[in-house]
Amino acid sequence: MTTVPSAICIQRYTGADTPCLMAIVCRIVLQRCCARDRLRHERFSYQWVADLACLVLHIVSLPLTPVPIMRFPHAVLPVVLCSAILGLVSAPASATVVANLVANGGFESPDVASWVLKNAGDSSITGWTVVGGQISFQDTAAFGGLGVVASEGSQFLELTGVVGRGGGVVSNAFGTDIGATYRVQFDIGAFFVAGQGSFGDVIVDLKVSGDPATHSFTNALGLSAAGSDWETKSFDFVATAASTTLDLRSSLSLASSSLGVGLDNVRVTQIQAAPLIPSVPEPESYLLMLAGLGVLGVAARRR
Repeated sequence: MTTVPSAICIQRYTGADTPCLMAIVCRIVLQRCCARDRLRHERFSYQWVADLACLVLHIVSLPLTPVPIMRFPHAVLPVVLCSAILGLVSAPASATVVANLVANGGFESPDVASWVLKNAGDSSITGWTVVGGQISFQDTAAFGGLGVVASEGSQFLELTGVVGRGGGVVSNAFGTDIGATYRVQFDIGAFFVAGQGSFGDVIVDLKVSGDPATHSFTNALGLSAAGSDWETKSFDFVATAASTTLDLRSSLSLASSSLGVGLDNVRVTQIQAAPLIPSVPEPESYLLMLAGLGVLGVAARRR
C-alpha cells in the first residue's frame, strides 16, 4: 500500500505551506508502537492517526482554511466536518450595520405644535438631554412662513433659544463595539428670516464621549433672501467603550450667530467593524491533544 508522508497530507488538508513537524513526530511514535506486532497498513493505518493529530493541532493553532471536501480521505472526513461546524459556532458573528444608532435623531418626538423653550437639564425630548443653556424646540409650523423650516421631517432644534450661545443637547448612550469605526452625520442650519434679515454664520461643536477633543463645524450662510440654509456635516470616530454619547452645542465663538443655530437629522452608523483579534490557543488545548495521542498510541500497541 502506497502511503503519503503526513507532512504532505496536512498541506493537502489545510493548504499550509509549512510541513507539520508534529505529524512527523506522531508518525514515528506510532510506527514504533506498531512495529512489535508487525501490523500492516491494511489492518491498522497509523498514518491517518498521525495526519489526524496534525490536523487537530493545526485547527487549535490556526483558523481553519476552507478546502474542497472531496480532497479529504474518508477516515478524516468526519473530523474535518466536526471541526468546520465548531468553527462556525465559535467564530465571531459579523457586525450588523444599523441604519441609525441614535434615537430620535430627527427630533420628531414628542410632537410640538409650534415651538417651546427648553432649559438645561430638561430630558423631555426623546433620547436627548438639554445642556449648556436654553434652546428652542421647534416645528416648521412655527416660523415656516418666515423661511425657518426643518432640514428633515417637521421638527428641529434651534440651539440659541431666544438669544445666546453654548446651548445644546447630549444624546442618550447608544451601543458601540470597541475598536469599530462609526460615522456621525448631522445637519446644521443658518437662517435668513423674512422681515429680519440674515442671522449670520453658525458654528456647532461636537464632542464624542471618550474623546477629549471638541470638533467644530461651520455653516456659512449662503442666502440673500428668506430661507433656511442646511448643511450636512460628518465626523468619523473609533469607539473606545461599549456605549457612546454625542454632545452637540452652539459654539461660544463670537464668529457664530447668537440668534439662530439649527440642528437636525443626527445619525450614527457603523462604517467599519472592529479588527478581529486572533485567538491564542490555551495550554490546555495542547495537553488534551497530547493526552489523546497517548491513548491512540496505547490502543495501537494493544492491537
